[in-house]
Amino acid sequence: MREKYSESFAFTVGSPGKQVHLFLIKLGLWSLVTTLTPRDLAKDSKEIELGDALQVVEDALSGKKSELAERLDRCVELSLERIKTRLDEFKKSP
Repeated sequence: MREKYSESFAFTVGSPGKQVHLFLIKLGLWSLVTTLTPRDLAKDSKEIELGDALQVVEDALSGKKSELAERLDRCVELSLERIKTRLDEFKKSP
C-alpha cells in the first residue's frame, strides 16, 4: 500500500472475527480508510482475521479484486481529505 499511495497504513482488529480496520496515518493523525468484514472475503464467509484482511488487500492491489481496489482508491482519497481538513483546523487554532 505504501508503494501505491505513498502513505503509511495500519490494520487493527475491531470485533475479533468480524471486522478488521484499515487506517491511513499521516503526520501522527489516523484516519479510517475502510472496515473489512467477512463478506469482503466471500459471500459465505463467517469470519475475517488479520491475515485474511492482509491477503484481500494484497489481492486488490495486484488486480485480482478490482472492485475492492476501486473502493480502496476512493477511501484513501477521502481519508487524505479528512486529514488535510484536520490539519487546516489545527493551523487556524489560536
